[in-house]
Amino acid sequence: MAVSAPIVVASAGTGFATVTTSSFTPAASSLLIAFVVARGSGAGIPNAISDSLGGTWTALSAGNVVGNSAARLYAREVGSSAAMTVSATRSGGTQTAIVILQFTGAGTDFSNFQAVVASTGTSHTANMAAYASGSQVVGFVTTNSGTAQPPPSGFTEIYDNNPTTNTRIQVQHASGATAPTAITWTTSSSSTVAFGLEVKEGSSGIGGSFNDYNEPNSPFLVGPYSSSVSANTITMNFGPEFTGRVLSVFLYAEDSFDSIMPLESATIGGVAATLTPATGIANVYVATAEGVSGTSGNIVVTPSFGQIARTIGLAAYALNGANPIPISAGSQMSGTSTSFDVPTNGQVMFYGRGDGDLTGDLIGLDLDGDQWTVDDKTLVWGSRTFTSATVGHTVSLVDTSGSPLMAWAVFEPSSTPPSGSSIVKVWTGGAWHTSTVKVFIGSSWVTKPLKARKSGNWY
Repeated sequence: MAVSAPIVVASAGTGFATVTTSSFTPAASSLLIAFVVARGSGAGIPNAISDSLGGTWTALSAGNVVGNSAARLYAREVGSSAAMTVSATRSGGTQTAIVILQFTGAGTDFSNFQAVVASTGTSHTANMAAYASGSQVVGFVTTNSGTAQPPPSGFTEIYDNNPTTNTRIQVQHASGATAPTAITWTTSSSSTVAFGLEVKEGSSGIGGSFNDYNEPNSPFLVGPYSSSVSANTITMNFGPEFTGRVLSVFLYAEDSFDSIMPLESATIGGVAATLTPATGIANVYVATAEGVSGTSGNIVVTPSFGQIARTIGLAAYALNGANPIPISAGSQMSGTSTSFDVPTNGQVMFYGRGDGDLTGDLIGLDLDGDQWTVDDKTLVWGSRTFTSATVGHTVSLVDTSGSPLMAWAVFEPSSTPPSGSSIVKVWTGGAWHTSTVKVFIGSSWVTKPLKARKSGNWY
């Protein structure tokens, strides 16, 4: 998916060491680039940036300073959309300013970057490497002057401001398909700092934030795979063992004619799995199993009518804190979007398969790794735990060579009592409560916790 043209989402200027933007709400799964400048005698390179959500900002270079001008670029990936303010700080100088751009479909490869620092002359050029056609190319310039400067040839100005005395900030952009590799600024200032940056496409072509870790009470991908099999069996990673682990697998089996076959049963790591049809495409299932031991093992399918599976397509997730049977599951092989409802603290797993490159936006889901290409198919996965109930959550997926297969499953939070509890508890009002009984002891009624007796002991 080509990178979107940048838009300015926030800007601010001040005569103090720290500048803070007003509140803004970036798009989910977007990339933010902050251009931070300082101006004045003894201006220091901007050395700190933060936001009200505690996000991680990465400096794209050490920054540059010349005369009364200093500047630095920072980047931040956005997962879920939420309002924020951004603050930046510099040392020295008398003025500080910031402008923030938003991109979608962008990755974090910023290798094609050039800085230009000039204390004399009026023509300043950044010589860039060749661009990818799906990239956006951005020019940033600040001068020790309040006068506007013309944009480089072939670029369109998207920001031009004089936020503080004698500080000029300008931002220009062009498509990677048309932008000149020589970006030339013409300025009338004695102190100029300029940057050229290619913002490249994300390697997956899918919008979404990446998630390659195990969070408590969240699903995480342990076995992405789709491959030829032997004797209806495939070996998979199951990930680390932990109490309450539920292994959940999108599962379908194809014969030698690429037809999806009905299944009679399946086992995961030797444990019989529950098969829940993913409504929409016949014979696509969500297979789940509890109590599977080990960090890897076999998934074995039994097709109906004694057939033999040539290919098993699947994506295996380990669920933490979820009930083992999905409350809803669906699949489709037409259209470019699908939607589903998610309860509070519900866990979602998503699987997409296409014949060509996959593009789209798994809005609100974490991308579980990059796209894979196996057996001439392109695969992508996404998941997330939703802290708030959502009705009609929509994701999109486009296959450049046809209609993608999409499958999804929603799990509600587990109703298992907290581990280590010895007192009998009851589930009510969305929480576990200690169950008590009243007994008459001596001359009064006394409340006692309800316990269970096993092997001669009370628990």
